[in-house]
Amino acid sequence: MKIKKLKNRIILYFIFVTIIPSMLITFFYYYNTSNLYEENILETAVTDLNYIKNNVEERITMANQFTDWFYLNSNFNDLLSNNYLKTSKEDLEIYKQINLHLNNSPLENYVASLIIVGDNGKSFKLATDGSMIEIEDIKSQSWFEKGTKADNSVYWPGLIENPALISNYDNVIPVIRPIFDTTLYKKIGWVFVAFKESLITDIYNSSNNYEVKKYYTIDHHNNILASEHKNEIIESHQSQTEVKNILNQKYGYFKIENEGIDTLYIHHKLDQNDWSVVEVLPMNVLAEQNKVLLHTSLIIFLISLILTSILTVYLSSNLTEPLKKIIRQVNQISLGVFDKNKHIEGQDELGILGSKINTMTESIKILMDKMVEEEEEKRKFELKALQNQINPHFLYNTLNSIKWMAAVHGAEGIKKMVVALGRLLRNLSADTNKEITLQEELDILDDYIYIQDIRYSGKIKFKKEIKDSDLLKAKIIKFILQPLVENAIFHGIEPKEEADLIKIRAEKIFNLEDKPRMKITVFDNGIGMSKEEIAKILNKNEEVEHKHGLNGIGIQNVQERIKMNYGNEFGLKINSKEEEFTEVIAILPINF
Repeated sequence: MKIKKLKNRIILYFIFVTIIPSMLITFFYYYNTSNLYEENILETAVTDLNYIKNNVEERITMANQFTDWFYLNSNFNDLLSNNYLKTSKEDLEIYKQINLHLNNSPLENYVASLIIVGDNGKSFKLATDGSMIEIEDIKSQSWFEKGTKADNSVYWPGLIENPALISNYDNVIPVIRPIFDTTLYKKIGWVFVAFKESLITDIYNSSNNYEVKKYYTIDHHNNILASEHKNEIIESHQSQTEVKNILNQKYGYFKIENEGIDTLYIHHKLDQNDWSVVEVLPMNVLAEQNKVLLHTSLIIFLISLILTSILTVYLSSNLTEPLKKIIRQVNQISLGVFDKNKHIEGQDELGILGSKINTMTESIKILMDKMVEEEEEKRKFELKALQNQINPHFLYNTLNSIKWMAAVHGAEGIKKMVVALGRLLRNLSADTNKEITLQEELDILDDYIYIQDIRYSGKIKFKKEIKDSDLLKAKIIKFILQPLVENAIFHGIEPKEEADLIKIRAEKIFNLEDKPRMKITVFDNGIGMSKEEIAKILNKNEEVEHKHGLNGIGIQNVQERIKMNYGNEFGLKINSKEEEFTEVIAILPINF
């Protein structure tokens, strides 16, 4: 069923327009906030992992520094060389030095075993597991040869099974490096240090939220060498695959679903070796946050929907009542009642619309009154034109009789003057709004000038200047120039004794839009006019007498006819300086 009431439409439109944006806003709020939570968790995890990484690297550096004491120690030059001849008392002194170095080290509690072996077979075994290790067991390991052949670097084989026969530690993190003669700089033995896994796991225990987060250190063989949760990271085949990929990347993260809960893995490779530190963070915290966020979003959506519905009903009622008033006012206007209604005006858009309707009502009333007035003026103008046509016809017939009489008596001058006057009257008796060419208008003007030339005995000089010959073919309404020349004679030249020049100039000009226009200037060096006189002449509401006029048209009439035929952008303008000159300029369109 089609809804016809605007109020019902507004309610439906508002609900429709608000529900969709509300749903979209709720969705984007949930989506963006959820992503923000995840980003914050990831950012925090990365920060924590960097902390762990830096501490692990610091421990590795400390371990390397611990072995530096053995690497270049002059006390071992003779002790570990092949020609060693010292007594057991001296061996004991060296043993005490090594033990003192171990006891003074901040890593003392993390050393499971410390073994120093010379190429001459001399050996020292220290720490809790040192005495429980067979040197040949160490030498049989695949990594031993690589570690002892290194020229000056510390070699970390990774996680290995503890070589001690009896120990509380199943696995250890060993480091091995050669010992050099400080004088001859040749290898004279090697040092083996087995660190407990707590060297690294103690760092994990000191981190924040250790109960939630889990940390792992993985060596270059994909062995988890330090963690209290070794089995959890390799529970699934996917986890094993991702762990293998960790070694191929400097840093990164990935997510794996474990028992329906996403688990975030962040890893970062150490700078000193190919080991990587891994942080494992179950995302169940994020899931709980998302659940709360979803409930909050739904509640916000429902509240906004209820508030929007209430507001929609209120606004629809508030909007339709002013519209009803405006409709009633428009109906009154359609019935011809143009009275203003102040009740439809206001400060809002509908009130402004009502104000515009009242303004339109006044404008229509003024326009109708103006149309009535213009029709009355038009009727008077047509009656006056009809009256003006009577005299020219009568005079033309009379002058025709005079012309024949002058011809019979041989008065050629009178005959020419009568012929010129007759042509003027014949053109005057025709429709003055008819368009003729500029050439034809100049021909009419020539008849008038001939008569005036005889009247003033050649005193007045008439000059014509046509800048563009194409303008002679342009169409203009008849009797534009004659009234202007007539005005120049009677109101410019005649009152000033030394005045003697009237110049007519036609040229092509261009307006601001680069459109061509015809400019006709009638210049005289007569008495000139004041600004007040110019304003009075161009004002159609001012009455101006035309005592000497041939046709009674005058400048006002020319101005009005130009604007009526061509529009308000065309017409006359007057430039004048008292006692010097006057020029009347006509701006006309160029039509062929």
